[in-house]
Amino acid sequence: MRQNVVPSEENPAYSDIRAASALDGAFTKLVFEINCHMDLLRRDARVRVKMWLEKLRQETANRVWKRNRNMHARLLLSQLRAGQLSHPFTALPGPGPVPILGRWALAPYCTLSKGSPRSGEHGMRRQQASCPDGIGMGVSSRPHRGLGSPGIEEYHGRHAGQESACGLCSPGRQQRDGITDPLTRIELEAALGACREKALELELRLKNAEERMHMQAIAQRQEEQRRLRAAAQHQTMHTSSTAAERRDRHRPDEDTLKIEFDDFEQATQQLRQRLGASTGQSPLWHAHPNTSNSPRENKAGASPSAEQRIIKAAPDRYQVLVSRPQAQFEASHFRRAVCIQNMSSGVKYINTTNSGNLSAPNHEP
Repeated sequence: MRQNVVPSEENPAYSDIRAASALDGAFTKLVFEINCHMDLLRRDARVRVKMWLEKLRQETANRVWKRNRNMHARLLLSQLRAGQLSHPFTALPGPGPVPILGRWALAPYCTLSKGSPRSGEHGMRRQQASCPDGIGMGVSSRPHRGLGSPGIEEYHGRHAGQESACGLCSPGRQQRDGITDPLTRIELEAALGACREKALELELRLKNAEERMHMQAIAQRQEEQRRLRAAAQHQTMHTSSTAAERRDRHRPDEDTLKIEFDDFEQATQQLRQRLGASTGQSPLWHAHPNTSNSPRENKAGASPSAEQRIIKAAPDRYQVLVSRPQAQFEASHFRRAVCIQNMSSGVKYINTTNSGNLSAPNHEP
């Protein structure tokens, strides 16, 4: 048998699909109109509106949620047309689902007919009284004074006149002015305070950077001075060591001097012995020739001749009386020995002349 088919208009599933499609279509139109107002917004307001649109575009099959979504979009569009964003679009959307809006949310933006008792100032007061607390504050009882109202110019800037003109041409536009939102003022004050804190932070960072640069400059100068002092000290030590090495290199060895002096003394003794043996008299006298021990003085009783000379080889050790040829030969050797002795012991070398005075030998080798 043929079954009775329920018409599509009476099918609940079809009705839900059609209602959801209608809600989606209405939301698409609202989003398009909202995007037309995006260019007239400031940057912070534009960012908030975009975040709200992303929140409202979330996919869902719940018809109640879609209706609430369209309510938010319609409220946002009405506020954009009015030239002032108010709650809940004064802040970014929070996590979780969008809060449910009541029907009274759009009451301040509803179109009033000319013959309606609410079209006048008395009607505006009744409209504010019918709204819950916090919503009626956004409705102003002052009449519209033109395109360049203070609130619109403050919010939109140089595009205020264009937006106002577009809003007046649209049907159902409620012409009013002076809408102020305390949340917007608080938000602006908070933004101003944040900017001041940011400026203070930047000033503090700049001051810290300048202090670090100053400390680095001081450290560099100290390092340069330390390096210069170290170089000067090293140069001084090198110079001192070089001078000490030079002195040590030119300083004669004491042991060597003693050995040379002893050798020279032995050679001199041998020469004196040979000379005394050749002349037939003793070459050594340990007393001064002016004393009685001198053979010349004992024989003739006179002073030594000019050809004879007393040469003192060592301090208070012995004195030798030799003739002129022997004195010329031995003078050079005695002078060398005395110089070596002077360098080692500091004793001056002296000779006696014919008159008895002390002086250096006059004869060169």
